[in-house]
Amino acid sequence: MRFPLALALATLLHAGAAPAHGRDPEVVTLEEARDATVTVSVRVDDDPSRVGAAWSFALSARCRVLDAPARAPEVRGERWRWRVDCGPSGLDGVTVDSLGSAHETLVNVRRRDGSSLARTLRPSAPAMVVPDALSAPAPWWITARGFVSLGVSHLATGLDHLLFLALLLVRVRSWRRRAVAVSSFTAGHALTLCVAALTTVPVSAALVEALIAGSIWLLAADTWRSLSEGDGVPDRVNIWALPAAFGLVHGLGFAGALRAAGMRSGERVLALASFNLGIELAQLAAVLSAATLGRLAAGRWASGARVVTALSGVAGGWWLTERVVALCQG
Repeated sequence: MRFPLALALATLLHAGAAPAHGRDPEVVTLEEARDATVTVSVRVDDDPSRVGAAWSFALSARCRVLDAPARAPEVRGERWRWRVDCGPSGLDGVTVDSLGSAHETLVNVRRRDGSSLARTLRPSAPAMVVPDALSAPAPWWITARGFVSLGVSHLATGLDHLLFLALLLVRVRSWRRRAVAVSSFTAGHALTLCVAALTTVPVSAALVEALIAGSIWLLAADTWRSLSEGDGVPDRVNIWALPAAFGLVHGLGFAGALRAAGMRSGERVLALASFNLGIELAQLAAVLSAATLGRLAAGRWASGARVVTALSGVAGGWWLTERVVALCQG
């Protein structure tokens, strides 16, 4: 398969405009205390347009800030926390507005009576009003739709995951074997996503990011060797073991994004299934797009596969170095 040079150029443009990993959701948590004051927590990803923006959303004008926002850096982004006073009625009828953010924002509301509510704000519906009573849970399909969308967004904005998929399709030479390899990669990341999301086993996000970069660099090196041997040499790659092993690593990265979304205890299974479905839908779309481009470009850009492999190797090596340094410093 020979990818067109345009795909490589698009990859470079995307690399300059977005973080290498999939974008984690913005999460706003409003926790009401017994005295009706509210603790506000805002988590933003390391998107340059969002980092440093403590006021990445707005509450109703009646909410008065009690103390200055305190910033806590995280491996992938940062978290801000402060308190507000919205009056004796607390969060009743308070408007939460994402201020036109181009990203999705998860809003978690926890009332003083123990009830809770989760909603997803989108550019098409950027605001919500906290109801007076939260006893009635949201319909399951609203929660499912939100996490499917987050799964699609995470893979679609994750250049490292997309580059790995592109390399896998270049490395494996027949479409039958490619289908097996992608299925094996899917099984691997689905397994670790489930285990990491449903357990409390601590996983170092910095280490996972470094391992993902390493998987790209190693696959790029092996792919370059394979391309140098030529099409006449039998394809010796193990189409089950290699993609599955790397899939286990990428699944830990997906789990980190799901945890960042702030799943409630009663919706873990639904959130996990929906998020994973979103990832698989985006992955399928990426593979089909690559297949279409490959067929359209057949015989036109014979060096396309080498360009993609070389760029992926350079990107993987750069990310690996950058993330190992961050891991050692952290």
